[in-house]
This record gives sequence, C-alpha cells and structure tokens, in this order.
Amino acid sequence: MSRVREIFERIERKLFEKKNELSSTKASIQFNISGPEGGNWVVDLKDESMGVREGDEDTNCTFSATDTNFLKLINREMKPEMAIMSGKVKLSGDIMLAMKLANLFKQ
Repeated sequence: MSRVREIFERIERKLFEKKNELSSTKASIQFNISGPEGGNWVVDLKDESMGVREGDEDTNCTFSATDTNFLKLINREMKPEMAIMSGKVKLSGDIMLAMKLANLFKQ
C-alpha cells in the first residue's frame, strides 16, 4: 500500500473522530496527487456523505501536488506557505477551507 493512500485512510479515521465538529463545514476538498504513489481523493465533510474516497468530484477547494511534495508537507519537512509560494503545491477555490483542515494531516 502506498504511503499517500495510508495518509488518506488516516484522514478518514480522523474525520469520524471529529465528526461533530467538522460536519457543520458542509464542504469537500479534491486532492490531486501526481507521481507513482499518487491518485485523486475527495475529503468530504458533508454530514450525509462524510468520508474519503478516490475519484474526481466538483468540490469547494482543490489541492494539487506531487506525491513527494505531499509527503514532505505531511511529514513537516516543507512549510505549507513556502510550498504554495514556490509552486510546489497549488490550491484553488476556498483556500480558508484548506487551512481549516490542516489539522487532519497532523501525525
């Protein structure tokens, strides 16, 4: 199993641990991770459909990065602000939503 897939499985567990606090967000984020360990995932915070699933959907925010840069962010080897400013990570849509969900990635 890829390290990126493991991270999204961990995110899903955290979603359900924090369901009461997150379900009022009523939003979703598309993650497009390129590279050998990459893939496309949706992190859905809507109460009726909450979860993490593979695929492409119309979401409130899109996060794009290589698998290498995504793992560096998760492992805190790269600062999010620098990753965005240098173009190693691209965000579009509701950027504040992405910032709000950053705590889901903490190990």
